[in-house]
Amino acid sequence: MERRSDPATWAGADGAGLLGQGETVEAFKQRMDAGTAQFAKALLLMLCGACALDLIAVWLNTESALELKPLRMAAAAVLLLVTLIALGLERWRGPRVATLFFCTTCMVELLLVAWTTQTGVSSAGMAGMACLVVMLGFLVGPRAAMGGALLSIAGQCTLWVAEQAGWIRGLGPWNIPPSASYLVISAFA
Repeated sequence: MERRSDPATWAGADGAGLLGQGETVEAFKQRMDAGTAQFAKALLLMLCGACALDLIAVWLNTESALELKPLRMAAAAVLLLVTLIALGLERWRGPRVATLFFCTTCMVELLLVAWTTQTGVSSAGMAGMACLVVMLGFLVGPRAAMGGALLSIAGQCTLWVAEQAGWIRGLGPWNIPPSASYLVISAFA
């Protein structure tokens, strides 16, 4: 099988080349970068909505762990603020910088919230960690995804060790996240 290194000869499923008629490789890269920027902005706007929904869900929570409500509301507000900052970064520095900032900041915050609420590895936010790693891979690159994966694994292992050592209590009736938080995280993850 012959390998074709010239992008102009790459064919899609319909047999047409990836490059448009007379399009240069540089124009193709610019078109792909514009598409990436558009996707990142749409994703950040969607996540901004998810953060706002989570904030509302926590605020309306009357079912469990009400003493943790202020902490959970603060965490949801911080996530909303991080998302808004990332939207500004997307305009100012581009989608890769915005995604890197958003994903790493969210990962650190999700781990800190799991520690401070003492939910550990059973925290509602842990479901979103893998999605953040995937975002890093698609929008920033494989090295960023590897770094994000290492941060996620190290953070979750630390939470597990802390639970086993008794430093944090782990999930129990005293700190169950509101079901609406699980819904928002699962719907957008």
